Amino acid sequence: MVLSLCTLRGRIAGILAAITRKITVMRIEEDLKLGFKDVLIRPKRSTLKSRSDVELERQFTFLHAQSTWSGVPVIAANMDTVGTFRMARALAEFDVLTAVHKHYSVEQGAVRQRRA
Repeated sequence: MVLSLCTLRGRIAGILAAITRKITVMRIEEDLKLGFKDVLIRPKRSTLKSRSDVELERQFTFLHAQSTWSGVPVIAANMDTVGTFRMARALAEFDVLTAVHKHYSVEQGAVRQRRA
């Protein structure tokens, strides 16, 4: 197969352009990545006499809504066996939030809110 010099130059230019695009898109991240096995959380010394003295409830003020919420800053998962309305009612007694599973419709959520 015989290629003219112009055709060869065009193909080489196209290949170089493609390589250059790929090089500029590639990004090397040098941030430190840690997994669960890499981190050890050690408890801090405390002046509390008993674990029953621990207060988990916190008060949050939302910046743009100008409202506050007081409760335990824990959210139950939105898995199909955890994020149920029954679980939300049980955890609401302890001021714990629940992310409701996606298989519930908006209407079911509205009915649940009216009952609460």
